[in-house]
Amino acid sequence: MKYPTTIAFLDLTHILALEKNNGTVRMIENGTVLPIPLLDVNVSNKFERGMLGIALSRSESNVTNVFLYFTQANDSDGKDSCADSTHCSQTNEPVGNRVYKYELAENKSKLLNPRLLLDLPARPGAEHNGGVILIRPDRNILMPVGAVASSYLWSTLLVLSYISYFFFRKIEFCVKFMTIISVLPLFDILLIRVTRK
Repeated sequence: MKYPTTIAFLDLTHILALEKNNGTVRMIENGTVLPIPLLDVNVSNKFERGMLGIALSRSESNVTNVFLYFTQANDSDGKDSCADSTHCSQTNEPVGNRVYKYELAENKSKLLNPRLLLDLPARPGAEHNGGVILIRPDRNILMPVGAVASSYLWSTLLVLSYISYFFFRKIEFCVKFMTIISVLPLFDILLIRVTRK
């Protein structure tokens, strides 16, 4: 595997693993990486962009849902261009940092039925994209994201949240801001809760 980022356990013998730069979801079965990916999507992959996060849940009809967070590209992998992690060219910009819900095929060979749940900005920079996805016991999705090298991201996210709620009423965003003080200057984290209705 190249540049693995995150894993999720299906059971004692099956693990799903992400490859950051290739945009692939791989199956590890009994300790062996299977040769054909379950999914291969186009990702922008400079610095902290790429295939970033995964979480699993079971539906009431016993279907395994796979939630993926990645920096979606328009065409092929890695065509984004960045001078450094905070300044990227507008040429070949990513589509966005997105969360999709997929269903795992019964034979565990592929991911099916993609459904876009969340579409966040992936610019101006290629850092602080986040990536962790957690499924709470109440079946809500929690995920922290950074500012993507932009102080303007927060107002954009709030506007997107209100637009999505009022127009679609399918996804509700509960936004909390936390400020973490570190050795570096202040950096912000946005915690998003996506309520599945």
